[in-house]
Amino acid sequence: MRILLLADDDGHFREAAEPLERKGHEVVGCHPDGAAGHRWPCSAVDDMCPLDEGIDAAVALGTPDGRPDAGVGCVVRQHIPLVIDTEKSANELWPFAAAMVDSLDDSLVDAVESLQGAPLPRLTDAAAGAVAGIADRLELEGPFETVVTRNRRNIQATIHGPESTTKEQRASIAQAAFAAVRNALPTGVTNQINVAYDVRP
Repeated sequence: MRILLLADDDGHFREAAEPLERKGHEVVGCHPDGAAGHRWPCSAVDDMCPLDEGIDAAVALGTPDGRPDAGVGCVVRQHIPLVIDTEKSANELWPFAAAMVDSLDDSLVDAVESLQGAPLPRLTDAAAGAVAGIADRLELEGPFETVVTRNRRNIQATIHGPESTTKEQRASIAQAAFAAVRNALPTGVTNQINVAYDVRP
């Protein structure tokens, strides 16, 4: 997995990066090595934002004074699964966390790895609402189940629905899900959005 560590302290960054790298994960940051404590400039100013190259999950390590780490807003806006360190992260981040840890050891690795292929709650809710709306308008009998996941820059929406739907109806459902996901992403974010209709047995 490609993991973005959000830290304002270089020592804290290395403490969390080591167990992840030991398990073979690629770890990147918002700042050049040795510059995390300065918060500015981020890598995107002089080079390329790690998010532009694709991220599977992010980890917010927190700050001693409880401020959110630089980069957290970018991660939340792009619906990237977020792990937070509950010992130091600001409480206002907790509702956005996909997982929480209280130590930067193998439990951090387990939390990050559990997010690979996991549903993205806000994008899933947006797509599911759109599918329910179009199904109601077309007077289709369900049930329909929609799940949205991420693989780096690729967003996958999978709709599980009855076999009785026609090709045209499935196309309308897929189009509604696609539009909902696209509209929920920030303007200018380059993600590949794929939609699949999977017949429920």
